[in-house]
Amino acid sequence: MIHFLQRLRRLLALFLLAATSVPVQGQPECDSLLTATFAQADLGGYVHAFTPDLPDGASTIFSTEWGFLGEDFTQFSLSPQPQVTFPGIGDYLVCLRAGVLDDQQMACTSVHCELMHIPVD
Repeated sequence: MIHFLQRLRRLLALFLLAATSVPVQGQPECDSLLTATFAQADLGGYVHAFTPDLPDGASTIFSTEWGFLGEDFTQFSLSPQPQVTFPGIGDYLVCLRAGVLDDQQMACTSVHCELMHIPVD
């Protein structure tokens, strides 16, 4: 029963994360060429820093929302460059939803997710 509840919690968290990928303030979804990705740095002690990468053809990233999801772990951040302490080794879904201005100053919403493996630290 406990395993079922953990899986249910994880599915609900995934649903909430997916639900947050709706375009910001009615902005259209970005073209695939304007998808903002991110870089991450291992700071030790299971702490990782995340930085959005400005896509080619974009002039700025004006908003960021981050989601971090793992087994028994859910965290969100509105920080432009968050630092997250993961609870330990494992696989974690990291998602960035960013408001992007293209070089024509047109706004769109970019969503990018990666499955990251956090190794023994």
